[in-house]
Amino acid sequence: DLHCKQEGETGRKEAAPIRSRTVLKPSFLVHTQQAIAELSVDRSGRWGLSRAEREKWLLWAHNVQAATKACSDDIEDCVARATALFPQVPATEPFLIATLSNCLSYGYFALRDFERSRESAVAAHEHGHRADAAYLSAWGDFLHGLIDIELGQLNAAERFSRRVHRDSQGLGLGQKSYVAGLSALLDAEIAVQRCDFDKAPALIEIGRAFKEIFGPVEPQLVALRNQARLQAHLGNMDLALQTLQDGQDAALREQHRRLYLSLAMEEVALQLTAGDPPAASDTARRTRLLDDDAARQGGGWYRAKRDALRLLDARIRLAQGDARSATRILTSLHHICRAQPHSGSRQCLLAGAGRARMIRNALSVAHKSRPPRGCGWLNTSCVPNRLTGCDCVMVAPPASSLPQPARHANRAVAHKFRDRTPV
Repeated sequence: DLHCKQEGETGRKEAAPIRSRTVLKPSFLVHTQQAIAELSVDRSGRWGLSRAEREKWLLWAHNVQAATKACSDDIEDCVARATALFPQVPATEPFLIATLSNCLSYGYFALRDFERSRESAVAAHEHGHRADAAYLSAWGDFLHGLIDIELGQLNAAERFSRRVHRDSQGLGLGQKSYVAGLSALLDAEIAVQRCDFDKAPALIEIGRAFKEIFGPVEPQLVALRNQARLQAHLGNMDLALQTLQDGQDAALREQHRRLYLSLAMEEVALQLTAGDPPAASDTARRTRLLDDDAARQGGGWYRAKRDALRLLDARIRLAQGDARSATRILTSLHHICRAQPHSGSRQCLLAGAGRARMIRNALSVAHKSRPPRGCGWLNTSCVPNRLTGCDCVMVAPPASSLPQPARHANRAVAHKFRDRTPV
């Protein structure tokens, strides 16, 4: 988890890997709360602590609770706790500052507030090094790299991946350490974005431990998603879908609803990419992806995914041949981008109003040309991409297979969506 795997006083030793998620159970919070209660009312002085020492350890205990909330994916509570604690932490406690910064970066990332997540990730990197705690710096850089991937800035993400790798080497624990796993996950995510499936398998293998033994949702999601995408690329679609469905079952057992939703979205996206709209629709119904009841249960993180879900809905409708409804959804998203220029919707979902307009125009062409059911010419020869949170890299099939108006639209979509990395 974010805090319980401390490197020790020097920051150069990493605790043994946690082989279960028991630290994330409610009992863990209960025990820390008991410690907080005893520290708060230690009138007898049986612990032999001065007032200043008691306040210090109270702060550490509250800090651990905030980190545990991040690991259990209680996002809004985590952000609230970390925000309230931050003013109480003195500048002489860089370890605590780095931990809280990671909590905030993680929480804001889940809420798709990438600007604030980036600010906190930078602080985690800086104060982690000040504390000589490579693990905390690595988490900040890992989150920073994920932000850049979400925004299509793969070259920038690669720089942060190298930072995480250096932190891993500095710990001297080899490629099976926790930090090495973070580095491999980030490298694998970048490789999959670039459809570099020669490089991806070894990285995915190193990072696969996050599927089972580590608490936070985001590394689990990256590990499961990339494993499924690799299997799909190798032609093992049944195995890819089984990987995602097993992950959904595990997420339900752990009460990680955000992970469940994200894996369900990935399953639908893969089925659409494979040209199987009926299966995608069945998955959406089975997992209740587009139900209003799910929205009421999700809280703030669900609202952050709302536009990604609407975009997925548009893809389903387009694949079913309902270009008119898909166009209405995308036009609405386009207006959101224009009205909220600094929102996660603009930054992540559609990567700017220009690309939203390009998608809308492509759909308009699709409607006019009336492609056959399934809209195969808008499917891809690559696995889903993070441009839209669930969308894919558009790669044009042979032009001869397309209706004449569609050839130009698909070529434009393919060119602009593939060239996402800043030079």
